[in-house]
Amino acid sequence: MDLCKAGTLPYFLVGKHRRLRRADIDLLRDGSQRLRPDQLRRLLLAHAVAGRLVMDPGPTLELARQGLGRMQAASRRGSARVWLNEWAKLLDAPLPDLLSALTSPGQRSRELREHSPFAGVLTDAERARVPATITDNPGATPTHNGPPHGDVPPAERARLPRAKPRHVAASSDEGQQSLWADTDPPPAAD
Repeated sequence: MDLCKAGTLPYFLVGKHRRLRRADIDLLRDGSQRLRPDQLRRLLLAHAVAGRLVMDPGPTLELARQGLGRMQAASRRGSARVWLNEWAKLLDAPLPDLLSALTSPGQRSRELREHSPFAGVLTDAERARVPATITDNPGATPTHNGPPHGDVPPAERARLPRAKPRHVAASSDEGQQSLWADTDPPPAAD
């Protein structure tokens, strides 16, 4: 698939050659940083679970292992199985690694939280307080820095309208400088 022609990856032309900015590649690789409301709620719940893990790791990990066992028995195949296997490794990993995976806003952690084995760790009262946190702090939602439709699953993305690719011709040093106006200036010639 040509990500440039599909409009997913912006580029500019130098002669006949495409040039890409490192920042655009990093954004595409890392995915969107914007969290949907359900993802933000799961992230906040994960932080609450992380607090419980730090304060009382033994019983919390035991509850997670029991939950993981039930989930693995119910899910014999499919993509859920991949994430459940990842949780099995994380539950045996050092606590800082588990906490990092649990509370990161990155794409891998989002997928992990979709299949979290930590059901039952928080009380109903603790879980009920999380939506109020989202409502009370509207600035908690990170801004969108990723590619268009970055949070839409690939199967649904095919149905969305495609953006036209950006073409920018840059054949001289002046054109190059204006092209990079939104980033760090090019190094000065000696």
